[in-house]
Amino acid sequence: YTHTHTHPTHPPVVLLHGLLGSKQNFKSFAKGIHSPKVIIADLRNHGQSAHTDSMSLEEMSHDILQLLKFHELKECVLMGHSMGGKVAMACGLMHQKRINGLVSMDMAPVVYNAGMDARAGPRNVTREGYSTRDIVKLIRSIKVHECVSSKEVGEIVQREMPKVTPGMKAFLLQNFYLNRQGVGSWTFNIDTIERVFDTQLIAWPFEGHSAKYERPSLFVRGGKSSFVADDALPAVRHFFPRAQIETLDDAGHWVHADKPNDTLQLLNAFLAQYA
Repeated sequence: YTHTHTHPTHPPVVLLHGLLGSKQNFKSFAKGIHSPKVIIADLRNHGQSAHTDSMSLEEMSHDILQLLKFHELKECVLMGHSMGGKVAMACGLMHQKRINGLVSMDMAPVVYNAGMDARAGPRNVTREGYSTRDIVKLIRSIKVHECVSSKEVGEIVQREMPKVTPGMKAFLLQNFYLNRQGVGSWTFNIDTIERVFDTQLIAWPFEGHSAKYERPSLFVRGGKSSFVADDALPAVRHFFPRAQIETLDDAGHWVHADKPNDTLQLLNAFLAQYA
């Protein structure tokens, strides 16, 4: 999706979703971003983008450069939530000249644990007690080709994860569809996502590197989330010395959904420095 807005002196924005999400997650939210052009992209193995056997941060960063080339953009401010935030950080470190600002929503430049919710410690479980790995494993276990409706899939999710919230269930079910043969399918490539989860998705390949992103950056974390714990802040400041770190106290991991107006206020204030 591409939205065209006012604020012609602001830079174009590319907005990236998180794991198991899609550009649909930001369709309404993006309308509030102060930029002449907002591009909402599906990351590889998600939404309408290509299904591939690999999805490293390096590969997804290269995908972003191809997106900029397609839209004839020399630079952009790259914004991402969760996995999208990690892609934004990696792309900024590797292609600093093309990314004139970046925003990471509730994601830190660290190696995450197997649950992908925090590094080792008591804060490593979120989402009503289910880790990211739990959710990926559940999705992979569902015989989706035998399902004929999202309601049927939802009942399976509810049975296997009884504490799941309506919001989380709806988030997952928006990826279900019936293909042309009437067979249930996922828009995301759950086979690759599960297979590379430990080797690529929880990784941070810049650990121990001297690379730094010297341009402006903004980190928005949820006060109720464990994804950007206090012990991750030194890594943020190491890789992103100009980082502005903001915490929305009443927000969880989905800061843009829990506190859309507050999140937009922070993003638009960040963009205003380019005017």
